[in-house]
Amino acid sequence: PPPQEMSQLLVEHTTHYVQTHLGGWHTIAAAQDFGLVVQGQVYLIHIEPWRGEAGLDWLAVVVVPESNYLAEINQNIRRTVILSGGTILVSLVFGVGIVQLLINSIQRLNTSVVAIANGNLNHTVARSRIHELDVFSQSFNQMAIRLQQSFVQLTQTKAELEQTVTLRTAELETLNQELQYLSVTDELTQLPNRRAFNQRLAIFNQLGQPRGMSLSLIMTDIDYFKPYNDFYGHLQGDRCIQQVAEILQGLGYRSTDMVARYGGEEFAIILPETDLAGAMAVAQRCQEALQQAQIPHARSSVSAWVTMSFGIAYLPSHAIASPDQLIQMADVALYQAKKEGRNSIQCYYGSPDSLAKSGNNSGELEDRVTGSGEIFRI
Repeated sequence: PPPQEMSQLLVEHTTHYVQTHLGGWHTIAAAQDFGLVVQGQVYLIHIEPWRGEAGLDWLAVVVVPESNYLAEINQNIRRTVILSGGTILVSLVFGVGIVQLLINSIQRLNTSVVAIANGNLNHTVARSRIHELDVFSQSFNQMAIRLQQSFVQLTQTKAELEQTVTLRTAELETLNQELQYLSVTDELTQLPNRRAFNQRLAIFNQLGQPRGMSLSLIMTDIDYFKPYNDFYGHLQGDRCIQQVAEILQGLGYRSTDMVARYGGEEFAIILPETDLAGAMAVAQRCQEALQQAQIPHARSSVSAWVTMSFGIAYLPSHAIASPDQLIQMADVALYQAKKEGRNSIQCYYGSPDSLAKSGNNSGELEDRVTGSGEIFRI
């Protein structure tokens, strides 16, 4: 058959043999050698398992037609048999010595054939004083050298494949790390983005609250930022957001705290195990640092410089609130800070459950909050 069809037949017969006699490809843990007869021709099969550094399991299958290297052996064996027959006749004259010499040569040859068949490709046949056997020995040794070279090339190919797999694995790991960083980092400010912020609150909700941990959340945004953008342009607006982010991030926090860009000109600060007084102190430090930076703002109604309003939500250790409720509590306080004239700090004192009773309408929240005294101003 054509080479392509013959290759397919070899694959099918080899697979059938492995499944029938070896229990399937997945059971092979050590090297296997066997022979198959396909289309009247004998093929020698060698299966070599190996594992790459990345933890991938491979099976290298080498198929060698017996005729590729046994034809010459068979021819020389036939010649040897003929010579042996003649030698037997001659041995009547020359004696048992010559017979013994031939027998020894054939035994050495047989030993070499068995060694090669068992995978010892380094085995060679000793030179013979008989010319015919010497020629046969040289041919046999050349065949062994060619087989050895083939396996050396196979080993080199295996090493190259392992190196390629290692390099590709390292590249994928690097890309995954970059993607992971980009997925939780704000491109403009390099602060954690809203996704990272939501993940941190979710972790607190799952692990912190059940353990009785308290939490303070500060929501803050730049006052009169739209007029700032309209007056200075969007590029300068981006630079302003970057400056504010650097100021907020540079105040020094614990490893458990997080300063994140919530969206637009709005930022969020998560402060685990921080009471209301501690959160207010952080907000005041942010205000003072921003005042010292003196970022010009020609369209602000409260200052000649860029200012920010802060809303603080405090969740005591005995209270329970979802991440959405905690954000809404801080938003209510931030709304009140805006209502009070901006550049101020407001704190939410109410219960998380009371938020659901007033809905999401800001007017309802304002009436409830200002009427009950649950928000106060610093």
